[in-house]
Amino acid sequence: MKLLLAIVLGAVAGRAVRAGTPYLLRLKDASRPFAWPWVELAGAAVFALLALRRGLVWERLDLFLFATLLLAVAATDVRARLIPDLLTLPGTVLGLAWNAAQPQQIASFLGQVEVLPLLRLPREVAPWSGLLLAAIGALLGFVLLEGFRRLIALLAEIEGMGMGDAKLLMMIGAFLGPHAVLLTLLPACAAGAVAGLFHRLRSGQPHVAFGPALAFGAVAVAVAGEPLLGALWRASLALLRLPRSLLVTFHGLLLALLVLVLWQLRRRAAHYSQLIEDDYRALDEELRDD
Repeated sequence: MKLLLAIVLGAVAGRAVRAGTPYLLRLKDASRPFAWPWVELAGAAVFALLALRRGLVWERLDLFLFATLLLAVAATDVRARLIPDLLTLPGTVLGLAWNAAQPQQIASFLGQVEVLPLLRLPREVAPWSGLLLAAIGALLGFVLLEGFRRLIALLAEIEGMGMGDAKLLMMIGAFLGPHAVLLTLLPACAAGAVAGLFHRLRSGQPHVAFGPALAFGAVAVAVAGEPLLGALWRASLALLRLPRSLLVTFHGLLLALLVLVLWQLRRRAAHYSQLIEDDYRALDEELRDD
């Protein structure tokens, strides 16, 4: 019965997101922004998974509110390649406030209470400790993606992502904590790579919104954070057991891949700059002819 209720609530949340997306984006045309009810289906699926894993209880209301915000972020980013501050900034405040009121949840999630002794603070869970963990998560999320965005802009001379992605990861950190921020990036990058490849094969365009991938990663962590962390730990231990020659080869391949990606980004930036310059030159010639 609770599972059915969660599915219905998820579909309702998705419908609300669908109806509110044009207004969040301030579109003049407030008609339906999506041809298929994927928002409702996604909402029903996410709410069902959360109910199965975390339970449909008032103490976990934050996760369902969080999931609704993630649905809205994904919808707006898909619709207009934009993540409104109207979603991420109030969402961050909501996450901080909830974890201050319910500190035991963020402290116990993924063993994040262990962060407190590292800061020379007592392990006792208190409102200030929940707020502190949420604030650390929010700061870590923003600094990670904003720093990465600026680094790519510096090295490749191209904007790899917008600031909205950094604010989204900030909101994720405020709800789920610092460990979850790092864990979210793994499924998010995997989902983003798959979506980017599919989008390129389908439309020939290399760019794809990263907000939905981050939302997917956050949902994956909220639903199955503990198994994901365990799998990552086992994979890390297995990697450390490899012979040194294989480790050196592995890191060399990663470095070569990074250099290749940066080179491709610089080429693309130069190509776009040339296109813009050609457009300006053509426009200037038209104005002179007139």
